[in-house]
Amino acid sequence: GLHNLVKHFEEIDMLEYIATSLILLKFLKNLKYFPESIEVEDELKLVQVICHYFAAMIPNIFAISELKYTAEDPTKHDMVAIGLYPNVASHLNHSCDPNTFVIYQGRVQITVAARNILPGEEICLLYFGHFGDTKKEK
Repeated sequence: GLHNLVKHFEEIDMLEYIATSLILLKFLKNLKYFPESIEVEDELKLVQVICHYFAAMIPNIFAISELKYTAEDPTKHDMVAIGLYPNVASHLNHSCDPNTFVIYQGRVQITVAARNILPGEEICLLYFGHFGDTKKEK
């Protein structure tokens, strides 16, 4: 699942990820998740693993929104949470012009075709936001 997700290393600020990973490691040490005597080499390996998982999670999370339909703005919505669905994200690519959309029933994400998808055509999801209010150029 999570380990196999695309990381997009070329598009991320590695310094920010490394700094965040170091801070998280410090918190974990202060909370006694690791012994005080952990070797520096082991700490560096942990920072690499944490950084790797941040790089996998952040570009693969989904915004979970609640539709707030009004006559003036039928696509109005509020983001209420984010979710990570590694079994979905590892099989579908992201696109700014997706051919699917998702709906949620409790903790379950359901992917629905937004149009007819031709045999052999890649199935794509929207990176972030909501299909109805995201401009194609974005």
